[in-house]
Formats: sequence, structure tokens, C-alpha cells
Amino acid sequence: MFLHAFKVRPDIAHMGIYICLIRIPNMRRRGRPRCIRFVENRPATDYFKPRGIPLIDLDAVQVNAEELEAIRLVDYEGLDQEQSAEKMGVSRRTLARELKSGRHKIAEALLQGKAIEIKTGTLTKTE
Repeated sequence: MFLHAFKVRPDIAHMGIYICLIRIPNMRRRGRPRCIRFVENRPATDYFKPRGIPLIDLDAVQVNAEELEAIRLVDYEGLDQEQSAEKMGVSRRTLARELKSGRHKIAEALLQGKAIEIKTGTLTKTE
């Protein structure tokens, strides 16, 4: 981490006023790294949109693959959260967060007429 201090103006330097510029190189994300989540099926499509409106005219809500997988397991497959979390390889609390976030985004898109963009990121197939 580099810390540089610069005086604002020479005429007010005696007041001790400084601007601090903090530069943290190669810092991407704070906190604990995300654990690997297992997603069984890659989504068949990337977008869903309201009929009759060009995609360029719509705002989009981004739903990631983990949120979509949580919704699929709990709402579509009918598994309880404990079983779904075990299949995804995460804690039940993490699954509940993903589920809540995904449901909120999909409800927002349906109620406000937005497109749904499914972000798969870097999904890798496991044997």
C-alpha cells in the first residue's frame, strides 16, 4: 500500500490541510473469498425480456448462475433449503441469501418490465 500526502495550496499549508491519496495496487475484493458453488445445469438462454419491446430499449436485471440454481433447486425441484445447500456445496445460510437475492431480482424484472440477463461467469464442467 502506498500513501502519498500533498499540500493543497502553499498559502494554507501552515494550517496543516492535506489531501491524502491512497493507492492499493492489485486489490480486487475485500473480505473472505467466495467458496465454489456447484451448478448442475448451464442455463439454456442468456436473456428473457418482455414481448414486443426491443432489448436495446429495456433496462436489465442481472441474475447470476448461483441465484438461478438456488431458485431451480428450491422452487422448481421442490427440495428444502438444507438439501439444496448440500447439492450446491454451500451453507444453508448462503443458499438462503442467494435465493432471496435471485427472487428479488426476478420479481423486480417482472413487476417493472425489465429484461433478465443471466450471468454465468466462468462455469466449468466437472465429471
